[in-house]
Amino acid sequence: MTNDDSGRLGKPVMLSSPRTGEPRGFICCEWWCMGYWLSNGSLNQCVGSSPQGRDLGLFSSFARPSVLPRSRLVKLAWPIVVRFAKGMRHVDPSQLPEPPRAKLVKVNSDVLVVGGGLAGLATAMELSKLGLKIALVDGNGELGGRLIHVEGELGVKVSDYTSKVKDELGDQALSGVVFDGFLEDAAVGHSLDGSRLFQFNYRVIVVATGVREVPLVFPGNYKVPMYTGLTYLKLAKDGLVKGEPIVYGTDEWGIAVAKSLVKAGLTPLIMDHAIQPRTGRPSDLSGLRAIMGAYISETEVEGGRFRLRYQVPEGPKRFSEGEATGDALVTTVRVPAIELLAQLGAELVYDIVLGGIVPRHNWGGGVTGLSNVYVVGEASGLIPISTIPIQARAVAYSIAATYGLVKPEEADQAVAKLREALVTSNPAALDAFNRLERGLHDVGYFQEPNVPEVPQWVSDLYFLDKADEQLICFCEDVTLGDLLRVTREFTGLRGVKVTVLHDEVPKYRELKMPRMEYIKRATGLGTGACQGKLCMVTANLMLARLTQRKPGEFGLFRQRFPLNPMPMGTLGDAE
Repeated sequence: MTNDDSGRLGKPVMLSSPRTGEPRGFICCEWWCMGYWLSNGSLNQCVGSSPQGRDLGLFSSFARPSVLPRSRLVKLAWPIVVRFAKGMRHVDPSQLPEPPRAKLVKVNSDVLVVGGGLAGLATAMELSKLGLKIALVDGNGELGGRLIHVEGELGVKVSDYTSKVKDELGDQALSGVVFDGFLEDAAVGHSLDGSRLFQFNYRVIVVATGVREVPLVFPGNYKVPMYTGLTYLKLAKDGLVKGEPIVYGTDEWGIAVAKSLVKAGLTPLIMDHAIQPRTGRPSDLSGLRAIMGAYISETEVEGGRFRLRYQVPEGPKRFSEGEATGDALVTTVRVPAIELLAQLGAELVYDIVLGGIVPRHNWGGGVTGLSNVYVVGEASGLIPISTIPIQARAVAYSIAATYGLVKPEEADQAVAKLREALVTSNPAALDAFNRLERGLHDVGYFQEPNVPEVPQWVSDLYFLDKADEQLICFCEDVTLGDLLRVTREFTGLRGVKVTVLHDEVPKYRELKMPRMEYIKRATGLGTGACQGKLCMVTANLMLARLTQRKPGEFGLFRQRFPLNPMPMGTLGDAE
């Protein structure tokens, strides 16, 4: 996928595996991955397969983690590599091209808001009204986030917020600027073109990083052209895609994407493995073709179209079967973006209602255990989009109360309005927020549950015999089968059991699950260009479900600086 001179997306192409050269059917044009798939420009997945990838295909049988785990390969080959490197003829530094000179820009504020979607914009506006100096940073070239692409479908007009924030904040509203995280004691970011390095100075940081659409996992998921909802919307509006896409996901965002595609002249089919829309309102599917309760069991590609075979559970070991055909599979499955919060050391816990792994926080957005960090919007958990501006006000007033700009009672009133909004729109989210704040029975201890079901993904439980056909990490070709094998190696298990018998429970509980950091090192999971954004949470929740453990027992792998791909010249040559 490329951009032309006008900034429009180019014709979509199937990605290729950098390991084997085989087609990989996932296309994502988020700002943090487009054009950055690999640092070597001659091996750019975004423009299709490369000569290097085709050559690697000759060794594809040995390149997969399941054949020779990376940890063993490194152990065996490292001495040879070191001897080879020492004997190489090294290039004189004077022969290297001059790196780009980046201008260092210092941004000072009382509050730094990371994220320019609805939550970030609304919070910045509320804080600015209360007299605080605000800086807002967003990696997209334009403010507004993903919701600006479905205006009119969700009852929230994001464009009103973008214009107001630009007027209010001026040059403190930074779009096209990536927040890279923390380098030693500095908060650092860079412009997308690499010409500027930013150093942020602030007293409070508000994380409004929103959600991330992730690939679906099912047998043969690498064969079909799979797009994120945001990418496919952009392509549809530019007239680059036509036909009958299959949209997977029935929350507010998924339904809004499907309806927007209908307006663009396409005829989408919407699917989900939930038996009713995740919005809780069957009427939301009115006017849409829909298949509910479907688990994808098999794929078959025929020319430019594909066929999905699916099963619908009807009882113990009883299924009805069906087929659906389409031109593209559009995933609107979303998880909260938690990389920045993980780097800050936030306590991250599992909650099925809030979309998976989320930070513990109070009703005012304060992150548990961190004194100057707040979270707002869907980064705090998947909540009704209509309540996000109300939550933004509650967070802003909570911050202002700590500076004496408003009375504590005013902050309490703002929080009370958020509670009222959730009572009518999503009582389950109300209970979830209470659990995050107060813990178990109001004692502060959070009881993380086992994963009763994978809340967003299609299949893992019903099709374990096809685990090697279910790709988890599209960057590094790591399958569900690879994850299960590595888990067995670390624990000494002979196999993974979905049901543990009563007399096996004590012994089973004594098993110590491997941390995700070790699984990453053994398989390469999350070491590709997306840095785990598309696979880390998926892998954690799937392993937790299949081994009947708590997600916290696997944890997340370490989030290192930079959180997003960054030109080395920008970091190393800032004036």
